[in-house]
Amino acid sequence: MISTRFKTIAINLCFISISTQIVVSCSETVSYYQPSKKTLIHSVYASAHIESADQYEHRTEVSGRLTHYFVKEGVEVNAGDKIAELEQLIPNINISNANEAYKLSVASKSQLSELSIQLSQLEDQMKLDSINLSRQKRLFQKNVGSKSQLENFTIKAKSSKSLFEATRKKYELLAEQIKASIMQSKNNYELAQANSNKFFIYAFRSGKVYSLPNAVGSIVNRQQPFAIIGNNEDFTIVMEVDEADISKISVGQEVWVKLEAYEKSFKAELTSIRPLLDARNQTFRAEAKFISEIPTLYPGLNAECNIIIDRKENILVLPNRLIEGDSVVYTQDGVKSVKIGLKNQIESEIISGLVESDKIKEPENGK
Repeated sequence: MISTRFKTIAINLCFISISTQIVVSCSETVSYYQPSKKTLIHSVYASAHIESADQYEHRTEVSGRLTHYFVKEGVEVNAGDKIAELEQLIPNINISNANEAYKLSVASKSQLSELSIQLSQLEDQMKLDSINLSRQKRLFQKNVGSKSQLENFTIKAKSSKSLFEATRKKYELLAEQIKASIMQSKNNYELAQANSNKFFIYAFRSGKVYSLPNAVGSIVNRQQPFAIIGNNEDFTIVMEVDEADISKISVGQEVWVKLEAYEKSFKAELTSIRPLLDARNQTFRAEAKFISEIPTLYPGLNAECNIIIDRKENILVLPNRLIEGDSVVYTQDGVKSVKIGLKNQIESEIISGLVESDKIKEPENGK
C-alpha cells in the first residue's frame, strides 16, 4: 500500500519564511524563532503520470503478420485513416471458396426448374386420369364396360395423384433447401469479404500516433496493443490516491503538479474520481486538468501531485518541530501551552497561546 504522505509545494505557493533571531551570551548561543502570519496549506499527496486526452490502445480484430505501415509515430491521423496492413497467416482462400459455394447454390436452381417441369407434366397426367375415371364411371353406370376396366382406371387415377403429391412435396422441400443454401452461401461470402477487410487497420479516433510498438514482419494478435493514439492538444493528469485519503478529496479541488521533466510546478483542477479501489495497490484513480500554462507534454511523463484540501490565509504559524506534544512551546519567558488548528507535515496553525512577538526555542528534549 502506498503510505499517506503530505508534501508542501514551495514553488508558486508563495510561502513566507519563519523569522529567526540569534541571541548571543557569554556562555552560549541560543536560536529563537518567532511565529509569523502566512498562508498555510494542507494537501494530499499522490503519485501520477500524464496521459493524452482520449488516449486509447488500438487493437486488431484479427491475428496476422504486419506487412506495412501507412503512418509513422508522431503524425496526426483522422478517424478512419488506414494505419497498417496485415497478412493472413492462413492462405486467403475463404472468399474464393465462399464465392464458389454461392455459385453452386445458385446453379442448383436448375434442378428446381427440371423438377418443376416434371411436376407440371404429372399434374396434367393426374387431371387426365381423373377425367378418364369419371368418364368410365358414367359408362359403367350405363352398363358399358366391365368392372375390371373401372378398377384399372381407378388405380391409374390414384397412382398419378400420389405421384403428383410426392413430386410436389419433393419440389417444395428442394425449393426450401436451395433457398437456405443460397442465403447461407451469400452470408458466408459477405462475411469472408468483411473479414478480409479486417486485415487493414484503421484509426478509431482522430489524434496523434504516439506509439507503433510492432516491427514490420512481426506477428500481431488481438491481445496486444497495436498502436497508441491520443489528443495532442489536451492532456490529463492521472493520479493514484491512497485509500486512506480518498474521503478527503472532491472534484473541483486545486492540484499542484510537479513534473519530473521540468523544474517547476503547474496548477491544475481535480476533475474526476473513479469510485473503484484498485486492489493491486490499494489506490483510487483520480484525474485532473491543467489550468495554468504548460510546457510541451508527452504521454507517460511521471509527476507528483498535491491535492489542496484546506487553505487558511494570514494565520499565525509555527514549525511543528518547535511544538512539543502538539501543545507545548518553550519561549524566552518560559513554557507556554498552545492550541493548534490546521496542520500539515511541516507547520501548524497557532490558534491561541502565542503572539507574533513571542520568541520560541527548540524543545529541551531535542525534538
